[in-house]
Formats: sequence, C-alpha cells, structure tokens
Amino acid sequence: MLSEKPFQCDQCDFACIQSFDLVKHKFTHSGDKPYKCDMCPKQFTRPARLRDHMRTHTGEKPYICDVCGKGFAIQTGLKSHQAMHTGDKPFKCDECDKTFRTQLELQSHMGRHTGVKPFRCDICDKEFISTITFKRHAIVHSGEKPFECNECGRRFARSTDLKVHLPVHSEDKPYKCGECEKMFTRFSTLKEHIRTHTGERPFKCDECSREFNHRSHFNNHLRIHTGEKPFKCEICEKDFFSQGLSPLSHEGP
Repeated sequence: MLSEKPFQCDQCDFACIQSFDLVKHKFTHSGDKPYKCDMCPKQFTRPARLRDHMRTHTGEKPYICDVCGKGFAIQTGLKSHQAMHTGDKPFKCDECDKTFRTQLELQSHMGRHTGVKPFRCDICDKEFISTITFKRHAIVHSGEKPFECNECGRRFARSTDLKVHLPVHSEDKPYKCGECEKMFTRFSTLKEHIRTHTGERPFKCDECSREFNHRSHFNNHLRIHTGEKPFKCEICEKDFFSQGLSPLSHEGP
C-alpha cells in the first residue's frame, strides 16, 4: 500500500503529498530565500510569504472579520482575531494546562518550559523563544522604517508604533476614566490606564516571564531582548530603547 504522504524530507520527519511542498520545505534547512521584495531588502523562502509581506507596503487587507469588520493582511491574523470574539482557546499546554488561541502562541509559550530558543538570527546568531521577539530583533539589522507620519514626517519600523505616535497631534480627549476622571485621546489608552486601577497585567514576555499592564511598557521591555534601539536623540544622535530616555541623557542633576 502506497504511503498517503510519499514525499519525505531526508533531513527530518516532514512528509507531504505533493513534491512542490517538499521543495518549499527544504528551504527551511538550506536557509535559501529566493523570493525578494522589490520595495525593501526582505527575502522569503516561499512565494506565499512574499505575497503576504507585500501587503505591508500596499496596505491591502483582504481578510475581513465578519463580526466587527476589521481587516487583516494575512489569513492567520484573521483566525487569531476571530478567537477574541469567540473566546476559544483550543491549544493547551501539557506542562501547566494554560490554553492559547493559536498554535503559534502555544509554541512560543512552550519555550518557557523547555528553554529551547528555535528562532536564530542569520546575521548575529542571537536566539529567541518566540517569533515576535525574533521579528522585532530583525529590524535592528535592516534599519527599515516604512511607516511615515503624515503630520510631522517621522518614520517608524512598525505600523503599531505609528498608531501610538499619531495621537500626539490631536488635542481631543473623548475617553474618560470612571475611577479618576483622567481623559485620553484613544479608547485603547483608556483600557490600559484602567489596569492601573485593577492591577491586571496581560502582557507577558516569553523571554523572561515579566508581566506588564501597558503595551508600551511591554514593547519597551522587549527591546532589551531584541537589542532594538529605534529612538534617536536629536542632540547627540545616540540610539535608545525607549522614546522617553533620550532627553534625560542631556538633563542636569
């Protein structure tokens, strides 16, 4: 009887039905990235990965949530988002029984138990537990900042950093805290502020397990692991992990 997956990788246990899938898989062993982006230096092992990446330049978001209408550049992003509406966390850790929305989140979590860091930078050989910290680290080497503020021209490495920056140009603060009456420009900032009252710390670092109540504090902390220093001082051009640190280096005692 013929095997249901006749094409077997000679370097690992991977097997597949179509020979083309085996060819794509072998790139994970060779490190070859033959598919190059025409708009930035990034390269990819598969054409599908390149197509997904191109949407970061075009802004195309073809995968739409049928609950809230939010769009996503890749299908996996939509699937992870939809779990927020359903509350479904089908992926369970065998070590501590914690559950996760996606297989990727579970894999990242498992590194805390095993100590394994499967994601290695090809340039400096630094290793990471999760793809999140690995991808953030890659920016250190590329120096790419494709997201520009239309108000002041400042550029950012990630769209999320640009979104955090944009409210500095607005004086409108329509969101009010019911506990202390503090006002905010964005609803998401209000939600983060409320955690200072509740004590909730939903942002956990996969590298060292520290927890944070603000996403911005979490992002600043991640840069300690990735080595990323995206903020440059206009006076001395020194680079910093956090935007708030650069002016302090020139203040007197």
